[in-house]
Amino acid sequence: MSLNISLARAIGYRAARIAPYVAIFLALNWFYFWLGPTADLALLPTVLIALGLVPLAVAIRDLRLERIMMRSDGTGKEGAVCAVHGQAVPLVELDHEILACHFRILSTEAGMETTRDEARKRSREDNKSLRYEGVFQVPTQIITTSGAIDLNGFPNLTDAMPQKIAPGILENAKAQSRPAPGTIPTFLVNEMLINRPTNQIEMSLKYGEDPKERFRRVEAWMLKTGQTIWAIGRLRNNRLVPVPFLAMGLPVYFGTRKDVRAKLRSARPFFFGASAFFMIMALITGAIVLLWA
Repeated sequence: MSLNISLARAIGYRAARIAPYVAIFLALNWFYFWLGPTADLALLPTVLIALGLVPLAVAIRDLRLERIMMRSDGTGKEGAVCAVHGQAVPLVELDHEILACHFRILSTEAGMETTRDEARKRSREDNKSLRYEGVFQVPTQIITTSGAIDLNGFPNLTDAMPQKIAPGILENAKAQSRPAPGTIPTFLVNEMLINRPTNQIEMSLKYGEDPKERFRRVEAWMLKTGQTIWAIGRLRNNRLVPVPFLAMGLPVYFGTRKDVRAKLRSARPFFFGASAFFMIMALITGAIVLLWA
């Protein structure tokens, strides 16, 4: 791992996002246990509260991103958390069109004929553990109506569809790959990479044996030259940097303002509904447990 990637910073970024919900969880449980539940199912409301806070956090994040989008003019405001709109272009000469990608290599066997038996084997192979997961980025700018703004941190390509990566990008990642530290959880290693405030990342995390020459299944979330995007972060010295308490990396969306707003709103009823369901169940089971006490 690069010495420039800070574990303390990664932990701090994750803690900043979950801290409000941990505080709510502790407050609700303190009040609940203060009432003195003694039944066998006394811990069930605690579990339900935790399950209710997870979808609530997702819904609130999307709501905050939407508000930032709607209040921003697309050109950014120095020192503020804002949404920047424009075309993504490289700052260096490239022999490919990929500016950034988050990739996962899920299978490493050579290609096979698509007979019935081979299809079953392919299905089993696709369920193998990861061989590689990582990120790739070159120095990038967003060209807005008022000028160019640098992307300073890996973009979290929120709504990009999975697609295959150009072989040159994979070869570069393989050449620079290294094992993820065994003592650090995977989500923290990803946090260290995606939130790294730098202009260039070329790295992958290696979880399995070296792959063969051909990959069977690759998933990638890409940002390509010339794509029109909305990126959300804090603007500092004409650089868009991640906001630790808001989201992981720099959230990037494709399409018009109306399209992005629709995407941010699309799943919100489900997450709010799921949260309300678990919270109501926690309230009901808590009341039952206290009545049995």
